[in-house]
Formats: sequence, C-alpha cells, structure tokens
Amino acid sequence: MFRLYSDVRGTAYERLIDYAMERADTFMLGVHKWTTEDEDELSNKGVLFKELLHRLNPFLLSTHSYEEMRGKHSIAYTPGTFYRYQCTPEAGKVLKQAASSLFSWVHPKLPEDLCFQNADGEDWVINIAHERIGRLNMDKEDADELEKLIPGVFIHKPEHYGNIDMFLNDAIRHQPDRVELMRFGLTEIPERIRELRSLKHLTILEQDIRTLPSALFELESLESLTIQVADLEELPADISKLSRLKSLRVSCGCYDRPAPDYKVIPKEELAFRNVPPAIGELHQLEYLDISYSGIRTLPPEIQNLRNLRSLDIVNGLIESAPEFIYTMTWLDRFLIEDKPFHLCNHGDD
Repeated sequence: MFRLYSDVRGTAYERLIDYAMERADTFMLGVHKWTTEDEDELSNKGVLFKELLHRLNPFLLSTHSYEEMRGKHSIAYTPGTFYRYQCTPEAGKVLKQAASSLFSWVHPKLPEDLCFQNADGEDWVINIAHERIGRLNMDKEDADELEKLIPGVFIHKPEHYGNIDMFLNDAIRHQPDRVELMRFGLTEIPERIRELRSLKHLTILEQDIRTLPSALFELESLESLTIQVADLEELPADISKLSRLKSLRVSCGCYDRPAPDYKVIPKEELAFRNVPPAIGELHQLEYLDISYSGIRTLPPEIQNLRNLRSLDIVNGLIESAPEFIYTMTWLDRFLIEDKPFHLCNHGDD
C-alpha cells in the first residue's frame, strides 16, 4: 500500500482517470447520509450532483447500503448510499468533466470519494477526499510505473525520510500544492524550494532552522505558511512578497527531534522579537498566529490588514493589546496575552 503525498490535480488527474479506466474494473462514489437527511434541504443539496449521477447511470452496476459495504471498502466509513460503476472510456470522460482533482470529490458539489476497484473487487485507488487521504493498493513495481508515467502523482516513499535532496527531486517533478518540511534534520531551507511553483501550503517543522531564505518568498502562489522552529532570528520584510498569503503561523519553542537533555529557550532569550511593518502589505491575510516568541510590541501597520479575521499573539512578552487593535472592528476574534508555555514537541510522533 502506497500513500499519495498530495492531491492529483489538472492534467495529472485526467491522466490518472485514463490510467484507471484501462486497468481498474469498477469505480465507486458515495452519497453520505448527512448530506440528504434534512428533508428541507434535500433538493438544494442534491441538485448539485443530481445531473452528474444521471449522466453516470448508463455505467451503473449496483447500489449499496452502508451495512452492505462497511468493512469491505474504504469509502463506507459513514452511513450513506454507495454507487458502483463499470470502468469505461466514456465514464472516464464524465469523471474528467466533473472534477479537476482527486480530492475535489466532496459534498456538496460532488458525490464523495471517487475510488477504484480491481478485477477482484478490492480497493485499488483509495480516496477519502475531505481528509485528503489517497492510497494505492498495488505493488511497488506498479506504483513506480504510475509515478514515472504521470507527473503529478506524487507517492510518499520511505526513502524520503531524512533525504531532502531525494524529496525535493520528486517534489519538483510532481509540483504538489502542499509540502511539509519535517524531520529532515535541516539547518537551513534549501534554495531549490523556489522551484515548487505550484505550492500553496507550506509547513516547516525543523527545530534548527533560524533564518528564512529569499527563495522562500519567491513562492508567489503560497496561501498558507506555518513555521515551527526552536528559534527564529527574524521574520524578514520580504514576507510582503507573498501577496496571496491568507494564513501565517509562526511558533518558536518547537522541536521535531529534541535531544534527551534539551531545554526550551526562555522567551526572554529568543531572537524572534519583532514583527516587521511589512506585514501590513499582506492584504489577503485572514489568519495571523504567532506563539511563543520574544515579541513585546506589534507594528501599527497591522491595521492595514483589512481581510484579517483572526489575530492570535500568545505566549509572548506583550503585556496588553495595543490600542489600535480595538479599532480593527472587522476582526472576528483576537487573542493577545502572556500564557504559560506548552511545548510543541513532535519528537515521539
């Protein structure tokens, strides 16, 4: 069993559908009970994919209840109705027209969890779309063939563990929209990260990284950035170049591989003490979360973040919220306080 590292999108999705139609025997879709159990909303919710189910009717083999499918197929994880279809090129055309990625098969716009079965009726391509979980039930030779054949089918490999060069080679080839840099033992972020041109979501959990390179701020499509380190020298003014950023989370005091005798750096000794005024240029930012830092003040430029909905500055050295925060009436919530520290320790995960 192999896990997909990220969603299969665009041309890669279309090619995967073609590949599956040639090699799989059937595919399945689910309509979970919670989407239709409210009679007042049944017509509104059902109409979004009612036409699609009608278009797939010529390929329908059988319809199953949750009780029939539970324990047999991954798609049956909650009560609902499950439809099994014959794989044909014509059915593949419908699936390609209906969606643009594997993980987009979610309610209410589409039936849930497009997945494929082999000739023995076993799950072959597993998809739990709302949790972004994809798996391939095939041997290594077939998985390797699929990944080589279709750029964009990015398969998680045990060999990636601790090998940042191999991971980046594969990531650059497949151009995922999400990447986690975690437990590679990094002391700096590789400059090659700029080559991940499709990246929208980046999480960095590497305790020894202290600086953010200019290459990071060339990721023009980035929408969310999470940085978890032991300490950070600064948040550079170049952060303003990430003009599409909607979520920014920075946490010090985080350790992905703590030594047995490690000690968390006291907040008073952290290098991360300032938020750059350039933060005010992130006009799409909706969520700003900074936790466990040496920050004592906030720049008034934060007032320029008119799309900001949530502001959390916690476990820092700010004694009280600055007055200008209270003029930001568009905020849904804000939390600024000095809280007891709770270690973000992922060493035993």
